[in-house]
Amino acid sequence: MAEIEGPMTVKAGSGCLFGIDGIPGALTETVITQKPKFGRAGVENFKPYYLAKPGYQGTDEFAYTFIGQGRYGGPMRLTVKRKITVVP
Repeated sequence: MAEIEGPMTVKAGSGCLFGIDGIPGALTETVITQKPKFGRAGVENFKPYYLAKPGYQGTDEFAYTFIGQGRYGGPMRLTVKRKITVVP
């Protein structure tokens, strides 16, 4: 199990889709493990996304977890926490 944090900036009313390149193993599921307070988060084809609320300006955060089998056959859980700055 690993946890990673990463900041990002998005414009109000727009969104980001996060890639899955570099994940060491085979994914079986991607889940949102912490919902954002002001925006929306979800998963599309194993790829997590964040959509900022229109008109909102400030900070938000959410987390997602990749679940699957690691490159050496054991269980894999990789959690990424995103700290977001939403700008007009």
